[in-house]
Amino acid sequence: MPETIRRSAQALDEDEALDLLRRASYGVLALIQADGSPYSVPLNFVLQGKNLYFHCARQGHKLDCLLHDSRVCVSVVEKSTVVPHIFSTDYRSVTARGRACIVTDEAEKRRALEQLIAKFCPQYIAEGAGEIEAGLAKTCIVKITLTDVTGKQASQKTREAAALPL
Repeated sequence: MPETIRRSAQALDEDEALDLLRRASYGVLALIQADGSPYSVPLNFVLQGKNLYFHCARQGHKLDCLLHDSRVCVSVVEKSTVVPHIFSTDYRSVTARGRACIVTDEAEKRRALEQLIAKFCPQYIAEGAGEIEAGLAKTCIVKITLTDVTGKQASQKTREAAALPL
């Protein structure tokens, strides 16, 4: 279910939220364990359109959780600066929900890995191509199809617009 932001003056529009998600260097992935309890793990990822991709080993707790329940949530924070004199924090953040699946198409896996290298190691594109070929069969790619993306920010400007204490 889409999140409703209580202080609408602090909401980012969807394009701003997706742009922040695209730029983020890492986020926290929240999953549901088989016993119904929450589990979260930090990871890096790449966003293409409304699909978020990350890589992992072909076995492990993340995959166990995804196979149990494909519903996931990813949170990122672009900036977080405490403003002590007003007992507040300036920040920009995004919460993105969606459904995760393991990518089985080799061309899609390769594209996701190429995009990860372009985002995180752009100076090593050529070397990365060799790494992709060497590790493609051992690497799992997970695609999260985003269903809801909500962004929020707080700053002096947004507090003033919302008539909040400065």
